[in-house]
Amino acid sequence: MITLNTSSDDQESLKREYLRRESNRKMVTGMFNRNNISPVVVSNVTYETLRDTIEKVFMSADNRSVSYIYINCHGNTSGLAMVLRGPKTVLITYTQLKSLLDTIPGMKVLMIESCQSGESITRARSLSKKTPEDVNRAIINTFVPNKANLNLKTGELRANNYLVITACHGDESAWGNTSGNYFTKSWCKGAGWDYGKSMATRRYADTNHDGFVSLKDLCDYTSQKTYDNKQHQNDLCYPENTSFPVFGDVPVCTGPRFVTSENPTIDAYYKQHGGETGIYGFAVGPVETVSGTTIKYQNFMGGVIVQYADGRVAGHTTLKYILNHIRQTGRIRDGYTDYSLEMYVVVKMWQDDMCIENSKRWPDYSKRKHGGKEFDIIYEGKAVDAGHPQNTNVFYDSFILNGESHIYLNVEVWDWDKTNPNDHIRTYSFDFNIENGWGFDGPIPLSYSKRIINGNTVEYKDVYVKNNKIKLDFSIKSFG
Repeated sequence: MITLNTSSDDQESLKREYLRRESNRKMVTGMFNRNNISPVVVSNVTYETLRDTIEKVFMSADNRSVSYIYINCHGNTSGLAMVLRGPKTVLITYTQLKSLLDTIPGMKVLMIESCQSGESITRARSLSKKTPEDVNRAIINTFVPNKANLNLKTGELRANNYLVITACHGDESAWGNTSGNYFTKSWCKGAGWDYGKSMATRRYADTNHDGFVSLKDLCDYTSQKTYDNKQHQNDLCYPENTSFPVFGDVPVCTGPRFVTSENPTIDAYYKQHGGETGIYGFAVGPVETVSGTTIKYQNFMGGVIVQYADGRVAGHTTLKYILNHIRQTGRIRDGYTDYSLEMYVVVKMWQDDMCIENSKRWPDYSKRKHGGKEFDIIYEGKAVDAGHPQNTNVFYDSFILNGESHIYLNVEVWDWDKTNPNDHIRTYSFDFNIENGWGFDGPIPLSYSKRIINGNTVEYKDVYVKNNKIKLDFSIKSFG
């Protein structure tokens, strides 16, 4: 994958432009890394450097490869301004761009964050306007296509083996500020990257919860944007109804590379759930055996299917870890004469090297400062929204699982009143992995009084550490 990034010369008027492009580069680098795509950044791009970079970066691509290109620069209906140098701005037409990208075998995923870039995938029509009325006009007007380019057809990038998303239609402008372009931010969030915190998050564009995001999913998620200046902006994709997954927790390819038939038990489960057209998609690895055990598993685009030592087979796409209740059940010295806590919890969660939650504190979700001796861990106050209704339990969703996935959940219990010099009371540390069935297929390694299985939910009652003076109730819900 390469990202194309404009840079400015020393002109004062272009410094803000440089900051915006640099912000875009950082956001998109995080977004691609989040989705197992290795970025290479190219700046000060001319036709020659772009040609040479494409040849070098994609030299190992084959017909089943999926290659990604993100472009962020100024543009008009005929092409893109690759380098900002005032009257010396370098222009590349969409026809020239396509001729370069055609040299890459396999599928090309192209993301263009430029004014009027939708013209590159728009069916032939008469434009309602050809000159954008926006803050970029002065720079865009510094380059003019040659006479031949004035007659270019629309939709040059509507071609086989191309998946394209543009930040606006052919008669719209692409807006942003020094913190980055608005639609780049929307794409990052939709693809699972929190650009503000520089951390992985759930893919907000994955509304059908299959673990993957298509370009249509991104368009449906972002929809129309209206900004303070009352300008409208819509992104656009080609093909318009594409369901091809471009972002996910495993690398994407255009065809299956592995088979399931080498393990009949896993193969039967896979076929029962739709095979390649089901929730698991195609296999992305061979059948593996967990070192030192007889557990076997196979990774798929949409998750993992496991055959445990006792012969049971189970498949998972994602898991939801739900905090239900915490309570003090014994005396803990809190100051000189006080043995009752005013509890709150701090939650941290990772999946391998991806942060899901970083020190979120209850009752930040609540109206209260603390929960006293016991409380339900629920959404209240400012935290309540459509995805987190009032009085429902606080939960944390995993990313798409694979056989190597470790989910680390820490629930710290603290005392609020700060009478005691050491107000940290307990920490529940969980390592959910394939050997304990991520806590769903098998029991957790900590002590508890009861494990209740109810369909696709497993509930743990009275989980405790060291002693039984603090007890936690939580649940795990499986999808897939």
